Amino acid sequence: DIAPIIRDSQHEVSLFWTDEETGIEMCARLDMLRLWKTEGVACIDDVKSAKSADPEDFMKACMDCGYDIQAFTYIEGVRHVFGIEKVQFAFDVVEKTAPYLSVRYTAPDSMIELGRIKYRSALKKLSECNATKIWQGYQSGELPPPPVWEMKKWGM
Repeated sequence: DIAPIIRDSQHEVSLFWTDEETGIEMCARLDMLRLWKTEGVACIDDVKSAKSADPEDFMKACMDCGYDIQAFTYIEGVRHVFGIEKVQFAFDVVEKTAPYLSVRYTAPDSMIELGRIKYRSALKKLSECNATKIWQGYQSGELPPPPVWEMKKWGM
């Protein structure tokens, strides 16, 4: 399923644009891009290796790694750079262990919308930090105690 997409795509496409709401300079490097400018359609494919390509497991990995934000960012880049509004995003997932199963998943609209909300929130915070020169971080100090289950395991 993935081989024809690989053959028909532009690879390692770099995009540069300015976020309209914050003025922040943005960039992205897409694994694969297919454009149909006359139809006003584009498709982005992002290759990911995963412990498991099972849909539930991979969605958890997407949330853990911020792939929803990445997907929206790439879509925004294609919209700004190429002026194309209808952009599809898909993950081409290859498992890390034999038999190296692979699958292609189209990102659902709800995932893209969640990515948009997180993207806007992150750019707003970045814009505020740039303006105030105050950058959030962790406070130095003592770590919390080890989890109770680990202490019980060792007789504590």
